[in-house]
Amino acid sequence: MLLAAALLLAGCAALDDLLAMVTGEQEEVLDATPARVLLEPADAPGPDPFTDRADPAQDDELRLFSEQGAPPPPDEDVSDPAEALVEQDGHFTIDGATPGLFGGTGEEGSCDAAQVATFLADEPEKAEAWSEVLGITPEAIASYLEATTAVQLGADTRVLNHGYAAGAVTPREAVLQRGSAVLVDDRGVPVVRCACGNPLLPPTVTPDEVVEGEPWENFRPGEVLVIEPASVEIEVFQVTNITDGTRSERPMGTRGEADRPMAATGTVDETPEADGEKTQQEQTADGSCGEIISTGPERGGETRTYDVRLTGDDADCDQARQVAQTYADSHLGESRDVGQWQCGPANARMMEEGIAARCRYADSVVDLRFDPDAAGVTGPVEEPDENLEDPSSVAAEECGTISGDLGMLDDMTAGTDGFGLLVRGAEPCEIAEEVATAFLLDLSEWLVTDGDLGALPYEADVLGWQCTSGPLLDPSIGGFPGCTIHNAEIELTPP
Repeated sequence: MLLAAALLLAGCAALDDLLAMVTGEQEEVLDATPARVLLEPADAPGPDPFTDRADPAQDDELRLFSEQGAPPPPDEDVSDPAEALVEQDGHFTIDGATPGLFGGTGEEGSCDAAQVATFLADEPEKAEAWSEVLGITPEAIASYLEATTAVQLGADTRVLNHGYAAGAVTPREAVLQRGSAVLVDDRGVPVVRCACGNPLLPPTVTPDEVVEGEPWENFRPGEVLVIEPASVEIEVFQVTNITDGTRSERPMGTRGEADRPMAATGTVDETPEADGEKTQQEQTADGSCGEIISTGPERGGETRTYDVRLTGDDADCDQARQVAQTYADSHLGESRDVGQWQCGPANARMMEEGIAARCRYADSVVDLRFDPDAAGVTGPVEEPDENLEDPSSVAAEECGTISGDLGMLDDMTAGTDGFGLLVRGAEPCEIAEEVATAFLLDLSEWLVTDGDLGALPYEADVLGWQCTSGPLLDPSIGGFPGCTIHNAEIELTPP
């Protein structure tokens, strides 16, 4: 009404000037409208997903990482990514190559890039729109995704997210919660959100942004990061393990299956030549690829050395050492897949040959040997026999005494004099000691946090073993205190 009245009073001569004035005022109002930024939780695809989910639903470890971040690194010399933050125009930026910026679990599965490529190949219209966002052709999508690296965001991160609805791209400024699975390019910049397959571009951060959506508990607007591209191509990312704070190296273009501990850099996987160049680890005549040194998180800093032996033609020494290192550091004693390799503890017959564990892929076999001088594999490698005789029928081996003074067990029947340790079946004393110590620590933590002795016996899955307190804390309970696995049995005896 005011605009109509003004036009009538102004007359034709002043019409153009008045329209310019009014239009200018409207543009100023539009320019002053704060940008809207959508909060997107790590485990929610958000609106207008491009594809089906390409990441698994959050487990407890990832949820804890999203809520609290990773534990502090055990190595005091490891740099803190926060030291690399740069304040810029009221927000923080960080270089995509910053060590420890991204999180991971050391296992493949955080994001299935091939699934995204397959989905888009079956949806030509979506593929056209998706590729246009990232400035590539639809034919290049598969190779583009194959070159990306799967990680979890280590902090709440600003992006320009692109959904798809009604045949069109729907861009939105967004904050992705810490723990969100993304694919990053060779400069460390997030380019795909795995929960929805949406392509991502760098955000445009403006003052007075309006945040929309339900904030997660630890959301702090002033702590959201913008990831800037690294100045050079990143060949290896330093990834923080979300469960224990340790650092691993993740080669570009991998999903976690090829992670290797930082301690292995330059000493395990590579041998310097006289001219300074690095070459592949050479295999000896008996199949040895050299030693690895493993420090598992449950060992309290204790290290173990294994000789890595490789048979078969489907892998080289670098791959053998890599899978051996990953399995020894994270899964020793369990039957687990490490990438494409199937790994598990040795059976009794293998133990007699000095083998602690074995991993298989196609026709190749990698053995972790605790006794390098024992007879190696000769002739065809036999499949492990998981149907051994009942471990209880095998003569027990005494493995000495392990400490019983765990702080919370002082007034229990074991006192502080330690526990006798017996093992029957396939596992060596060193494995039995590791499992029993981990179980006692787990038991002591339960006593402190729950303390419900009426719930005895306490039972737990420890490193793949089924453990029970049995009569250890209550003589009226039957059974035995210790742990079992398919081919071995560990028994704890009070002093």
